[in-house]
Amino acid sequence: MLLNVDQWSTSLPIKRLPDKNNISDVVKLGKRLGQGQFGTVFEATKPRKVAVKEIKLKTQSQLQSLITEIEALHVARNCDPYTNELYDVIYDENKQTFYFVMELIRGKELQDWVKRHPIRSERDALKLL
Repeated sequence: MLLNVDQWSTSLPIKRLPDKNNISDVVKLGKRLGQGQFGTVFEATKPRKVAVKEIKLKTQSQLQSLITEIEALHVARNCDPYTNELYDVIYDENKQTFYFVMELIRGKELQDWVKRHPIRSERDALKLL
């Protein structure tokens, strides 16, 4: 199914890969940092170190959710300096894949820390902030 990306507009423009180009023409993907429900995150170079989240979509409703995420990340960064910066959103029409080029933040995932240190009260949760 061909996703209709043109009907959506975002505060951060979605860049399209030219037909014969590949994401490796824009950023050099390195090692895989992690995998989640919606995509895979790679360390990459463009020319500085960045994180690239690869998201393969199959339905128009997934696209709508992705557009909402782009807006949320863009707005969050303008409101909270501790949010990862989203530099670029690149769309590869041939692969029906989006690439979020983001600030690379090194360290462990919050979810891993919470698994090892269960939060038992609101006071415990506030210590994280």
